[in-house]
Amino acid sequence: MRAEDDYLLAYLLDEPPSDISMSTLPTTARDVVIARVSLTRGPIYLVMREQSGLRSGPPPKYLFRSWLRVVHVLSGPATDGDDFDVTFGKPNHSGRMTMVPLRDEVSRDYFVIAYVDEDGQRHLAGYPINEAKYRAWEATAWKQIRTFRWPNIQ
Repeated sequence: MRAEDDYLLAYLLDEPPSDISMSTLPTTARDVVIARVSLTRGPIYLVMREQSGLRSGPPPKYLFRSWLRVVHVLSGPATDGDDFDVTFGKPNHSGRMTMVPLRDEVSRDYFVIAYVDEDGQRHLAGYPINEAKYRAWEATAWKQIRTFRWPNIQ
Protein backbone atom coordinates (compact mmCIF):
# COMPACT_ATOMS: atom_id res chain seq x y z
CA MET A 1 0.00 0.00 0.00
CA ARG A 2 1.35 3.43 -0.91
CA ALA A 3 1.63 6.05 1.85
CA GLU A 4 -0.91 8.32 0.12
CA ASP A 5 -3.43 5.44 0.15
CA ASP A 6 -3.06 4.60 3.84
CA TYR A 7 -6.52 6.03 4.57
CA LEU A 8 -7.96 2.96 2.80
CA LEU A 9 -7.84 0.90 6.00
CA ALA A 10 -10.59 -0.34 8.29
CA TYR A 11 -9.83 -1.37 11.87
CA LEU A 12 -13.33 -2.53 12.78
CA LEU A 13 -14.40 -4.91 10.02
CA ASP A 14 -17.81 -6.02 8.77
CA GLU A 15 -16.52 -9.53 8.01
CA PRO A 16 -13.69 -11.68 9.33
CA PRO A 17 -10.40 -10.93 7.56
CA SER A 18 -9.74 -13.47 4.81
CA ASP A 19 -5.95 -13.06 4.79
CA ILE A 20 -4.24 -11.36 7.75
CA SER A 21 -1.03 -11.07 5.74
CA MET A 22 -2.80 -8.20 3.93
CA SER A 23 -3.22 -6.32 7.23
CA THR A 24 -0.91 -3.79 8.86
CA LEU A 25 0.00 -6.33 11.53
CA PRO A 26 3.65 -5.63 12.41
CA THR A 27 6.19 -8.45 12.37
CA THR A 28 6.83 -7.81 16.09
CA ALA A 29 3.15 -8.39 17.00
CA ARG A 30 2.42 -10.99 19.64
CA ASP A 31 -0.75 -12.43 21.15
CA VAL A 32 -2.62 -11.86 17.88
CA VAL A 33 -6.37 -12.29 18.31
CA ILE A 34 -8.96 -12.38 15.55
CA ALA A 35 -12.40 -12.00 17.06
CA ARG A 36 -15.91 -10.66 16.74
CA VAL A 37 -16.26 -7.82 19.25
CA SER A 38 -18.67 -5.18 20.47
CA LEU A 39 -17.61 -1.69 21.47
CA THR A 40 -18.18 -0.96 25.14
CA ARG A 41 -16.80 2.58 24.86
CA GLY A 42 -15.37 4.81 22.16
CA PRO A 43 -13.89 5.37 19.76
CA ILE A 44 -12.33 8.42 21.38
CA TYR A 45 -10.21 10.79 19.29
CA LEU A 46 -6.83 11.25 21.00
CA VAL A 47 -5.50 14.30 19.15
CA MET A 48 -5.48 17.46 21.24
CA ARG A 49 -7.41 20.35 19.71
CA GLU A 50 -5.79 23.62 18.72
CA GLN A 51 -6.41 26.23 21.41
CA SER A 52 -6.11 29.91 20.50
CA GLY A 53 -2.66 29.81 19.00
CA LEU A 54 -1.22 27.40 21.56
CA ARG A 55 0.62 24.47 20.10
CA SER A 56 -1.23 21.21 20.50
CA GLY A 57 1.98 19.18 20.25
CA PRO A 58 2.84 16.33 17.94
CA PRO A 59 0.08 13.87 17.06
CA PRO A 60 -0.10 10.73 19.17
CA LYS A 61 1.19 7.46 17.73
CA TYR A 62 -2.44 6.29 17.36
CA LEU A 63 -5.46 8.51 16.71
CA PHE A 64 -8.20 6.58 18.52
CA ARG A 65 -8.81 4.57 21.69
CA SER A 66 -11.70 2.22 22.23
CA TRP A 67 -12.80 -0.48 24.64
CA LEU A 68 -13.99 -3.79 23.22
CA ARG A 69 -15.68 -6.89 24.58
CA VAL A 70 -14.91 -10.17 22.83
CA VAL A 71 -18.13 -11.77 21.58
CA HIS A 72 -16.51 -14.72 19.81
CA VAL A 73 -12.85 -15.68 19.38
CA LEU A 74 -11.92 -16.91 15.91
CA SER A 75 -8.25 -17.41 16.74
CA GLY A 76 -5.66 -16.37 19.28
CA PRO A 77 -5.18 -16.18 23.06
CA ALA A 78 -8.49 -14.69 24.20
CA THR A 79 -11.76 -15.90 25.67
CA ASP A 80 -15.33 -14.90 24.88
CA GLY A 81 -16.23 -12.10 27.30
CA ASP A 82 -12.69 -10.66 27.57
CA ASP A 83 -12.44 -6.86 27.60
CA PHE A 84 -9.71 -5.10 25.59
CA ASP A 85 -8.49 -1.51 25.75
CA VAL A 86 -7.11 -0.82 22.26
CA THR A 87 -5.68 2.00 20.20
CA PHE A 88 -5.81 2.19 16.43
CA GLY A 89 -5.50 4.45 13.42
CA LYS A 90 -2.00 5.78 12.87
CA PRO A 91 -1.94 9.31 11.40
CA ASN A 92 -2.10 8.95 7.64
CA HIS A 93 -0.28 10.99 5.03
CA SER A 94 -3.28 11.54 2.78
CA GLY A 95 -5.13 14.23 4.74
CA ARG A 96 -8.22 11.95 4.71
CA MET A 97 -10.23 10.88 7.75
CA THR A 98 -9.60 7.53 9.42
CA MET A 99 -12.55 5.19 9.03
CA VAL A 100 -14.27 4.69 12.41
CA PRO A 101 -17.82 3.63 13.32
CA LEU A 102 -20.32 6.47 12.97
CA ARG A 103 -23.05 7.29 15.52
CA ASP A 104 -25.54 4.69 14.29
CA GLU A 105 -22.84 2.01 13.83
CA VAL A 106 -21.31 1.98 17.32
CA SER A 107 -23.76 -0.52 18.84
CA ARG A 108 -23.17 -3.36 16.39
CA ASP A 109 -20.54 -6.11 16.34
CA TYR A 110 -17.29 -5.96 14.36
CA PHE A 111 -14.38 -8.23 13.55
CA VAL A 112 -10.89 -7.14 14.57
CA ILE A 113 -7.27 -8.15 14.36
CA ALA A 114 -5.89 -7.22 17.78
CA TYR A 115 -2.28 -7.61 18.88
CA VAL A 116 0.14 -6.66 21.62
CA ASP A 117 3.18 -4.58 20.64
CA GLU A 118 6.70 -4.66 22.06
CA ASP A 119 5.65 -2.18 24.79
CA GLY A 120 2.83 -4.45 26.00
CA GLN A 121 0.06 -2.23 24.56
CA ARG A 122 -2.85 -3.69 22.58
CA HIS A 123 -3.67 -2.23 19.16
CA LEU A 124 -5.85 -3.02 16.18
CA ALA A 125 -4.27 -3.82 12.82
CA GLY A 126 -5.71 -2.07 9.78
CA TYR A 127 -7.16 -4.08 6.93
CA PRO A 128 -7.34 -2.76 3.36
CA ILE A 129 -10.67 -1.63 1.92
CA ASN A 130 -11.51 -0.37 -1.55
CA GLU A 131 -11.99 3.26 -2.53
CA ALA A 132 -15.75 2.85 -3.11
CA LYS A 133 -16.31 1.58 0.45
CA TYR A 134 -14.24 4.44 1.87
CA ARG A 135 -16.08 7.08 -0.19
CA ALA A 136 -19.49 5.76 0.94
CA TRP A 137 -18.36 5.94 4.58
CA GLU A 138 -16.83 9.41 4.05
CA ALA A 139 -20.06 10.79 2.52
CA THR A 140 -22.05 9.56 5.53
CA ALA A 141 -19.43 10.91 7.96
CA TRP A 142 -19.48 14.39 6.40
CA LYS A 143 -23.29 14.40 6.44
CA GLN A 144 -23.27 13.60 10.18
CA ILE A 145 -20.64 16.27 10.82
CA ARG A 146 -22.64 18.91 8.93
CA THR A 147 -25.89 18.08 10.75
CA PHE A 148 -24.44 17.73 14.26
CA ARG A 149 -26.20 19.87 16.86
CA TRP A 150 -24.76 20.51 20.31
CA PRO A 151 -27.19 19.59 23.08
CA ASN A 152 -28.96 22.53 24.67
CA ILE A 153 -27.35 22.63 28.11
CA GLN A 154 -28.80 25.06 30.61
